This record gives sequence, structure tokens and C-alpha cells, in this order.
Amino acid sequence: MRLAGVASLLVALTAVSCSVPDSTSVWAHIKSRQGEYERLAQSWSELPHGTRFCYFRDAWYTRQNDEGYRWRDAFINRVGDGYQVVVPGGKLTAASLGEAAQIARIDEEQLLKWRHDFAELSVECMLTSNGYVELILGSEAVPYGVRYVPTDHEGTFKTLLGIDDGRLEPDDTRFVHLTGRWFYFRGSR
Repeated sequence: MRLAGVASLLVALTAVSCSVPDSTSVWAHIKSRQGEYERLAQSWSELPHGTRFCYFRDAWYTRQNDEGYRWRDAFINRVGDGYQVVVPGGKLTAASLGEAAQIARIDEEQLLKWRHDFAELSVECMLTSNGYVELILGSEAVPYGVRYVPTDHEGTFKTLLGIDDGRLEPDDTRFVHLTGRWFYFRGSR
């Protein structure tokens, strides 16, 4: 009985992992609005190293038509008519998104702008890391997306080209140079 349950789980996990788009389909998606993605990534690259913003809508861990956000190390979630902000050391409640944004130390207008941009371009999270900008396009099965290297980070670009030759970063299961400053990645859970 237990063995059958494990086998079913393995089949389900295999089906989920196969649903991650490959580099060709991700590039087709990016290429269709490449200028907008480049503008977003280029502006994001000017933020401090480690900056992360995520916009979660209708994710498996939120109720339908709910939204959640992550700004650096703070999480903002809708709870009833208000918001809960989870920050290191505790949880706080807020009556409005503006108040929640203030607790998370982000300007509400900036949060709303990024929410709009992320929704328009189907971006779930974006972060700055080691001279590149990572755009996570999905993560329900495994995280995947693209990495963009700004033109003023030539050393990082050469390093990522070396990874494309077969040396994966520890969290990646697939890594491909797409074209120009763009690289596809598929992570692991």
C-alpha cells in the first residue's frame, strides 16, 4: 500500500517538473516584448545588491483573487479587509496597502508600479545578484526565468558565458545563453 502511494507521488512530481517551460519557449515569450523586459531589468540593476520584489497573485498558497508581495525581507499578505506584514522578528497588521507598504519600508506608489509592470510582463519575482538581474517567471514546480546582465558588468557576463559551457551554479539544473545579455535558468527546489 505504501509503495503504491510513493509511486503515485513520483508520477505526480514528474508531471509537475515537466511543466516547466524550456529555454526556447521562455525566449519566445521574452523576445515578444524584449524592449520592455530590458528597460525593467536595466532600471532594476541600479538598485542595491540583493534587492528583491515579488508579486504573487492567485498562487497556490494564496486564496483565489488574493495578492501577496515580498520586498527585501518583508512579506505583505491580504488578510480579510486588511494586510499582514511579516518582517524579521514578527507579524504586524495594517488597515491598507499603503500602511503595509510603509511597514515594509517601500513607497506605495513604487509597489503599485512594480505590481503593474510585473503583471504586464508575467514576472513573479525580480532580484539583483552578483552583477545580474534575475527575473523569475514562475516557481510553482521549480523556479525558472531569465538572467539579464547589464552592459556595465562585463566580468559577470563572461562568468555566465562560462557557466553556459557546462558549469552550473549550485541552485540551477539548467542554464543556457539565449542571446545578447540574456540567459535562461531553471532552478531546483
